[in-house]
Amino acid sequence: MTRITHWLLLAMLSTLFGLAGCSLIDFKSATPPVTHWRLQADPPPPSAERPLPFNLVVNPVLVAPGLEGDALMILDPPSRYDFIRNAAWPTDLPDYLRRQLILDLAGTGRYASVLRSARSDLPNRMLLMRVADFQLERRADGLRTHLRIEVGMWDLKGKGMRLHRWYEVSEPVPEMRMVAISPAWNRAWGRFLGRLVADIDQALQNGTLSPQAGQ
Repeated sequence: MTRITHWLLLAMLSTLFGLAGCSLIDFKSATPPVTHWRLQADPPPPSAERPLPFNLVVNPVLVAPGLEGDALMILDPPSRYDFIRNAAWPTDLPDYLRRQLILDLAGTGRYASVLRSARSDLPNRMLLMRVADFQLERRADGLRTHLRIEVGMWDLKGKGMRLHRWYEVSEPVPEMRMVAISPAWNRAWGRFLGRLVADIDQALQNGTLSPQAGQ
C-alpha cells in the first residue's frame, strides 16, 4: 500500500466515524427532557395567628391501581388510560402527595406540627388520604383535571374517627399544553386543600365530621 493510499484510507475512516458521532449526538439531543411537575396551591391557604395545640401526623397515602407511579395519567372515559409523555411527578405519586400535603398543611401555620410520625409533646391526630382519582380526563365538555380523595382523621389513642369525608374537584383545561395544565392542577389542589383545612380545623375544635362528598 502506497503512502498516498494509506492517508486516503485514514481520511475516509475519520470521516465515517465523525459522521457516526454527529448522528449519535443529534439523536440524543432530539429526545425531549422529562419535565417534573409540582403542585402549588393557588392561592395558598391563609395562616392562623395562633396554631391549634395538636400535631397532625400524615400517614402514607393510598392510591387507586394505576396511580402508583410518577406518570401524569389521562383518562378517556369510560376506562382507557394513557399518560403524558416526557412529564412526571417529582417522585411516585403516593410519596409525592404525602410530602406535598405535609408541606402545605405546615405552611398554613394552623397546627403545632405536621409530621410523618407521632410526637409526645402534644395530642396527635392521625391523617390518612386515599386517592381514587388524580388525572386529566377527556370529557364531552373538554379536557379537565379531576381529583377525588377520601380523608380520615382519628386520635392516636383510639378515641374514634374525628373526620371522614370525600372531596371531589374538577377544573377545566383550555388546551393540551403545560402552560394550561399546570394552573388547572394548582387550582384543583388549592380548592381541595382549602376545604380540607377548614374541615380539619372544625373537627379539631368542635368534634366529629361525618362523610360527605365535597364539590
